[in-house]
Amino acid sequence: AVPSYLDTLCQHLEIQNANECLKKLRILCSGGDVLTNQIMSRLQKYASVPSSSSSPSDGCQLWNMYGQAEVTITTTYFQIGFDFDCNIQVMSIGKPLPNYLCVNMDDYFQFAAVNQEGELFVGGVGVFTGYLGRDDLTAKALLEIDGKLFYRTGDLVRIDNNGFFHYQRRKDHQIKLRGQRIELGEIERCLLNIASISACVVMKWNDDYLVAYVQSSHMNEEALCQHCQIHLPPHMIPSFFIILEKLPLNANGKIDRKSLPIPKTSFHSPGTIHHQHVEPRNDLEIYIHSLWCQILRQTRISIDTNFYSIGGHSILLVQLYHNYKMTLNSDTTKINIFELSQHLTIADHARLIHQSIDDPETYHKLLSVIHNTQETSIRKRACSIFHENIILTADELSRYEPFPVTDIQLAYLVGREGAIELGHVSVFDYNEYDFSSIFDIECLERALNYLIQRHEALRLIFPSHTEQKILKTVPYYTICVLNLDDVQSSQQYLLERREQLSHQIRPANQWPLFDFQITRFINDDGYKIRLHVGFDLLILDFWSIHLVLHELNQLYCNLNHNLVGLKLSYRDYILAEQQWKHTTIYSNDRQYWINRLESFPLGPNLPLQCLPNEIHVQRHCNAATVLDQPLWQKLKKRITDHGLTPAGFLASIYALVLGKWSENKHFALNLPVFNRLPIHPQVNQIVGDFTTIIPLE
Repeated sequence: AVPSYLDTLCQHLEIQNANECLKKLRILCSGGDVLTNQIMSRLQKYASVPSSSSSPSDGCQLWNMYGQAEVTITTTYFQIGFDFDCNIQVMSIGKPLPNYLCVNMDDYFQFAAVNQEGELFVGGVGVFTGYLGRDDLTAKALLEIDGKLFYRTGDLVRIDNNGFFHYQRRKDHQIKLRGQRIELGEIERCLLNIASISACVVMKWNDDYLVAYVQSSHMNEEALCQHCQIHLPPHMIPSFFIILEKLPLNANGKIDRKSLPIPKTSFHSPGTIHHQHVEPRNDLEIYIHSLWCQILRQTRISIDTNFYSIGGHSILLVQLYHNYKMTLNSDTTKINIFELSQHLTIADHARLIHQSIDDPETYHKLLSVIHNTQETSIRKRACSIFHENIILTADELSRYEPFPVTDIQLAYLVGREGAIELGHVSVFDYNEYDFSSIFDIECLERALNYLIQRHEALRLIFPSHTEQKILKTVPYYTICVLNLDDVQSSQQYLLERREQLSHQIRPANQWPLFDFQITRFINDDGYKIRLHVGFDLLILDFWSIHLVLHELNQLYCNLNHNLVGLKLSYRDYILAEQQWKHTTIYSNDRQYWINRLESFPLGPNLPLQCLPNEIHVQRHCNAATVLDQPLWQKLKKRITDHGLTPAGFLASIYALVLGKWSENKHFALNLPVFNRLPIHPQVNQIVGDFTTIIPLE
């Protein structure tokens, strides 16, 4: 039986007080899903497990079985002995059955070491020969190792010193959230360590949040959150905990993920449920509270609420830190981003800022700045660091008149033409999202058109290399839908469609500079919908794309969702930013870089396979690798112990790799960064291209 059925059986026996019902059972096999220690502990209460002094045939033999249909159901077996301690030992899936061979391999198809995590490959007499009519899937599933055919399970396992396999999680349950790779199975195992939880599923929701579904009758959300805060890093703590008496099951007795309830869109979180609200107690906490509400888009936050539990993440924490430095004066606020990341409440941040100020006089000056929190005051404080005011003026009459491009936009415009070496290429962000056949295309289309009217950057065109313009009106945007009915050719056509859509060079002087398309196709699970989304980075930086997709999802879930009205215009912001070029400090900075030109290095001189002018078609591509979560956590600790940041460390590694191949060991790198000057309360709520470049020497 599958574990969920055994758990249901134990619950029924407990309710009926039928403690002797299973005492005559002699063999009990579990398979088809993960057998948790909690379920095993329940079974031991009702099954007559043989003692150490009795013959194994006197009691019930408990077996944990593992396998897939592709290898004829069962591959490995593990007999759970009388001395198995559910509170200490980890459940194993055992060793291979006779005439089966199981190997554990890493990402480079090398045999994994003892206790090293890898993917399980199964060979032997029971391995299937392929999927009928699906040569593409067969090629992915079967692999030849040392002349023998093996099935690639997609399951991550490890082997202990006794040769027993231990299931870890599905390989495809690794997700990426806010730039962090997260193993959902690691969060599930953390929650399953709680004795009263018999089943658990963690999923990504809305591309922004983690949701934990737990099966329990004796837990509350606050206790679950506290447990995760103790045992998990902040970015792995779920934003929602949904407690169910019973997780929904499919016909096979496995957890039906599609039937799990959607979290309430009120965005209550563990930090706010069953939690007494604590108001700010002084002027500094009041001011920090206002910044948190602005960045996290909340109206009311308790001063002891964890930043990550209400939708915060590392990028927003950097924005918060930037606001502290800009508005509270960087000379007097000597805190660093690492300290903020370790103390994640409003009260903590107020305490850190207070402690960083040396004398009472400076602190009183800070309070006098905080007292005035009106919009004009925010603009002046943000620019007081520069000793010269930048005045943001709303110009409604000229909103649809041309205005200057930014330096990075000019570079993009020049680069998309063939006038320079390796030109004729655009910076185009492309992503795909797969949905079930019940996806509402019309609802998505209405939500998208709402955002086109809401965000001016989605109506931008570029009449020339030096000017951009917001269109007052644009046609209703209709999402193109393509239907693929042939199963065998669908996968190949989807690959060709990805190749076509992911490298677009859209005319900069024509609207739109984004692309939404849909493909309906068939796979093994039936009809699917793939959403193709592309944005030209001329109009949106990556943070803006994230914001647009976040709001699009909110509107798709509820077209009546009340988004905050925008008073700040992208055009007004760019014109205000242009004033910076007329300040004394800008002139001084410019002169500094002019003086550095003679000694400042060029880029790395790398060996080339051919001359750049011999390449006529070029495209951007990504190179990526993955570090295991435990290794990354250890590495981050070493990084912070040396007073560094992960971003700085990775940039250094990148430079070291380039330096190994570069003829010149002294070179410069361009690092694109987001740069939104806090000259208006809504500067983080509008979208556009706010990118600038930091030269690293």
